[in-house]
Amino acid sequence: MNGGIGMRQQRVWVAAAFGLAALAGAGPLFARPGRHQTTQPGRVVVSTAPAVTNGLKVGSDAIDFELNDMRGKPHKLSDFKGSGQLVLSFFCGCEDCRNFASTLAKSFKSAEKPPTFVAVMMPHWEPSATPSFARSTGTEKWNFLFARGKTGPGIVDQYKGSPCPRAYILNPDFEVAYVTPRPIAGRARVTATEVAKQLTSPTQ
Repeated sequence: MNGGIGMRQQRVWVAAAFGLAALAGAGPLFARPGRHQTTQPGRVVVSTAPAVTNGLKVGSDAIDFELNDMRGKPHKLSDFKGSGQLVLSFFCGCEDCRNFASTLAKSFKSAEKPPTFVAVMMPHWEPSATPSFARSTGTEKWNFLFARGKTGPGIVDQYKGSPCPRAYILNPDFEVAYVTPRPIAGRARVTATEVAKQLTSPTQ
């Protein structure tokens, strides 16, 4: 009799242990979309990308791609080549992205010849939400493209745009002159200020 009770208790403890392990691996059930998170329809996935600078390296050629704007018109990244300094950013719309974009935009608000800004919005981003994002961050004059469709996620992966925000400075020769370091979480304004300094330095 005691032996049977002991076996049942053992099975209960084992089941409980597996249940706790499953909960631990599932992560937060109601995570708030924000830093280093990727929102997908119906769920939030916390990114496990390493906190290192990866993607394209300084001195390498930029990878050309083609994405649509808000009107559905396709644009190649190379279409903006030759217009001077080019800043390519990747945003998901989180607080860090907004802080980064607004700080960078403010840095060049009064510039006579500001850089060309191209912002790639993550695959989950709804294009119709872009005007609100632009107004709140002062980025109305930026070029917004959308990483949707079959090729969008691959482009984000090539540039290691997630976790965001991520930014590249491309020189007139279409080479990478600067890449924002990782991690940016909580340091978006500071990082944007550093990007602005790089853009205004004599060597750029």
